[in-house]
Amino acid sequence: MSHSTSTSRPASMTRYGGRRLVATACAAALLCAGSLGAQSAPPWLNPYRRDAARLIRAAQADDFAYRRLAEMTDSFGARLSGTDNLRRAIAWAAETMKADGLDNVRTEPVMVPHWVRGRESGEILEPTVQTVALLGLGGSVTTPHGGIEAEVLTVSGFDDLEARRGEARGRIVLFNVAFTSYSDTVTYRTNGARVAAQYGALASLVRSVGPIGLRTPHTGSVQYDGSLAKIPAASIAVEDANRIARLAARGRRVRAAVGSLYHRFDCRGGADRARADRNADRRARTAWWRLARRPATLEG
Repeated sequence: MSHSTSTSRPASMTRYGGRRLVATACAAALLCAGSLGAQSAPPWLNPYRRDAARLIRAAQADDFAYRRLAEMTDSFGARLSGTDNLRRAIAWAAETMKADGLDNVRTEPVMVPHWVRGRESGEILEPTVQTVALLGLGGSVTTPHGGIEAEVLTVSGFDDLEARRGEARGRIVLFNVAFTSYSDTVTYRTNGARVAAQYGALASLVRSVGPIGLRTPHTGSVQYDGSLAKIPAASIAVEDANRIARLAARGRRVRAAVGSLYHRFDCRGGADRARADRNADRRARTAWWRLARRPATLEG
């Protein structure tokens, strides 16, 4: 595999390239603290403000970081844990770090879950046939071979589902929760399947966590409870979730099909798969080394 890079390094890379790798943590902390107001900033940040500000200015001085990121995503695409794309991206990153002059570049094996996305489909069957833009959530179990066809129960949150728990058995539960903020809304994506399974639902759908996006479903991950049945979980586009909710509000019976979410874990029943993280550090005489005092670890 060729590791040549099409993004030539600007002159500032020689001076600032290594420190950009580790500056991210402190700089991000300072940026977040600044957005929350000076009074809420934790005191431990204060000794690092001057050096971190210099690193932030250096990182924003040109578009090198963006071009390097674009090169990686254009070359390797999606990089789910345990995949060949991730393995190739890590090898490329290690070679690129060496070319950038970083010292002690190395990869280390770690264990990660390996989940394979299969073919997916969603469809409203009643009151009229319409396709649904759908993406299975990471870690979701697969549907039965023939998929799942059931009436949809649309709820506005966990409290609404609790109040209507008697209606959930044998249905597909749709959490049609309007996006307010990521932290407030993501819980329905992460925990929706677990809560719906408590009441006997066959599958869990969640309105995409984010603003409206031209029927673009936004995936994520799902968490299961080992003591409960695992049911398939997927995200659907905001527009499709709203359509189903409007039909239900008019008293219409909505029946849907979730087709063949052929997802699987690694061949040994979900066994973790070795992955090499990429690591690099650069010795002394740089501001980031004084800040971090430890090697940088970057994940693909």
